[in-house]
Amino acid sequence: MPFHFRPVRTVFLSTLAALLLHPFAPARASEVVPVTIAGPAGARVRVEALDPHIVRIWYKPAGEFARDTSLAMQTAPTGRVPLVRREDGDTIELATEAVTVRFDRRTLQFEVNETDGARVVAGVTVTPAEKGAWTLTHSLAPEEKLLGLGEDNQNYGRLDRRGTVRDLWAGQKIESGNVTAQYPIPLLLSTGRGGHAYGLFYDNVHHLNFDLGRTRADEVKLAADGGEIDLYVIDGPRLTDVIERYTGLTGRPSLPPLWALGYWQSRCTYYDWNQLDEAYRQLTARGFPVDAMVIDADWPEVVTNYRWAKRWTEAETGHGRTPAEKIADYARKGVKIVVSQSGPMVKQESPTFASGWAAGVFATDGKGNPIECGYYGGKLIDFTHPKLNDWLWPQTRRLVEQGIAGWWLDLDEPEGEPPQTHYFAGGPANIHNQYSLWCTRSFEEVQLAVHPDQRPFILSRCGPAGYQRFQGAVWTGDINSDYATLRAHPPEMLNSGLSGLAWWTCDTGGFLSGYYRNDQFGAHAALYDRWMQFSVFSPIVRAHKAGGAPEPYAFGPAAEQSNRHYLQLRYRLLPYIYSYAWEASQRGLPLVRPLALEYPDDAQAVATPGDEYLFGRELLVAPVLHEGQVNRTVYFPPGRWIDWDFGYEYAGGRTWVVAAPPNRIPVAVRAGAIVPLAPDMKNTAEKPWDPLTVEVFPDGRSSFALYRDDGATFAYTRGESTITRFACDAVERRVQFTLDETNKLFTPKRYVLRFHLDREPLTV
Repeated sequence: MPFHFRPVRTVFLSTLAALLLHPFAPARASEVVPVTIAGPAGARVRVEALDPHIVRIWYKPAGEFARDTSLAMQTAPTGRVPLVRREDGDTIELATEAVTVRFDRRTLQFEVNETDGARVVAGVTVTPAEKGAWTLTHSLAPEEKLLGLGEDNQNYGRLDRRGTVRDLWAGQKIESGNVTAQYPIPLLLSTGRGGHAYGLFYDNVHHLNFDLGRTRADEVKLAADGGEIDLYVIDGPRLTDVIERYTGLTGRPSLPPLWALGYWQSRCTYYDWNQLDEAYRQLTARGFPVDAMVIDADWPEVVTNYRWAKRWTEAETGHGRTPAEKIADYARKGVKIVVSQSGPMVKQESPTFASGWAAGVFATDGKGNPIECGYYGGKLIDFTHPKLNDWLWPQTRRLVEQGIAGWWLDLDEPEGEPPQTHYFAGGPANIHNQYSLWCTRSFEEVQLAVHPDQRPFILSRCGPAGYQRFQGAVWTGDINSDYATLRAHPPEMLNSGLSGLAWWTCDTGGFLSGYYRNDQFGAHAALYDRWMQFSVFSPIVRAHKAGGAPEPYAFGPAAEQSNRHYLQLRYRLLPYIYSYAWEASQRGLPLVRPLALEYPDDAQAVATPGDEYLFGRELLVAPVLHEGQVNRTVYFPPGRWIDWDFGYEYAGGRTWVVAAPPNRIPVAVRAGAIVPLAPDMKNTAEKPWDPLTVEVFPDGRSSFALYRDDGATFAYTRGESTITRFACDAVERRVQFTLDETNKLFTPKRYVLRFHLDREPLTV
């Protein structure tokens, strides 16, 4: 229709459009920071915007708006952006450039919409209960899928949490078909209405119970036993946006030392240096790369007094070497030694207990008696006590000075904590779910006190919100050895990554039950083989077992060959993996990703159940999770995909049946990908990435940013790193490839470019 309306009609139509977007005429509009709204029975809510896409909604049934900064939010930005306030009767709107929060003054019920009126989250209602408890409900659209909330050890490995009850209270639960540890992270992610993703982060460490559409399919109900009703609504529109903004609040994942991304060999337990040395000798003689040897549980003379038992000292080993000298021997070979804390408990017969009790650094029962708990028994250390490090660091510092490169913090939920426990900083309701963060911080700080420029690394059995900003990883606890338990791992790995915990691992092969079906060289060899294939394509790869050998050469020649192939491939992929580690530290995005993260507009990708995933953006991994399986169905997202091992091509946007013989799992590379590879190596310290092989799969315009630094220190924070940007342009019959290095600090002398083409080139 030609534009020949009279000016008066143009004004009228514009006004009508504005009224359709805002169904009431605003009585007042002003910019304010923050806003407090009074509701019924003295309740109030405070609203403030940290940026246009993050709105904090803090509900108080009574009392003042005052609280100590939570551990999760200690690095959160302090700036605020203005809110535009509009009122009309009992309706109050508070708007940023991106979202609008609309309150009903009579009930304080609210909803959050995009500025164009599209619904983000609706029907949010808070109901206070007795003794500080409360519930919060909000509605769900039929298409929403729910993700995040850390790691769940009760619902048999679900990527989509919808239809389950998620109970956030740290602790092990050992059951076939489940991971064993759980990470209580109150970040609920949704794929949203119409594909507009959002996140809800509850800054509350109490016992939280989420009914995620199980009782009512159209509703989420959160029940809390207490604590603040302090909610951050995080707008998308994409899941990647939500995760980036959430980790902007609670901290980006740390950049691990390069050795932590190599292979960890562990066992419950290596009894002395002779056993540890033999395992290392076998690994290297058989061609397995390895970066960390782990000493578990019973190395101290008394659990846990941080003093080597006599069999580890010079007098007992016959090596004529002290622990410090043995650790130095391994360091010269490029191998790190990690030791288990054995749990945050000290037995009363330990010679160190009396001084700790005198210093007041043990939790009590409120009647002046120390609390005993944990698998090994012992008095529970109070990591919230301000004098804790004065007592603990002289003990742990000695071990760091001897060369210990990392700590394995076992039982740190803490395991077996009774409800009457009293800590310096409060009771279990406020401490239990974040105890592991207090513990991790102490061990990270002592490492840094001794080696301030060396990146430490900590392995913890639990990780609350904010844990990711410490130099550490989480693992799935004392898991069973069976396929049902293996199947629970990929989706829980993915939800952990979506919840900020980028660095995650498990006991490859399973920890409990000895060997699967009591068959070391048959059934268990096949299970271990499949588990190692999965673990190699997880953030941290580590094998560990009780009641049997866990080493990758211990299950016969066929499994040994397959395990060696995949561990060697892991080391060749380290330039690719480390580049994504850098991205995680900058943007918060995990290395392992559900298809929904990269393909949110593809309904079938969003619907995949988490039994396949992306390793970075370029590689699609489909682990084999059922006994005797020799092929499996794989959904390939839109685009072209090329089998990594055999070069077969798959058209995306559909499901294929893919061969999965016992020594291989389906791994495909996206057309257009650029994948940098290192040479074969024994460990990450053996040699530089030179020559660097670059696998190029031309398809239109594509790029990859290779990140490199010294892999060990914090010099990268002072600019000592190199980013090499690869770019490929494939147009008709011509392929152009370029690279651009920011400097020459960490570049190879030689690049080897391998182009995967559909025809022979005529000229180069």
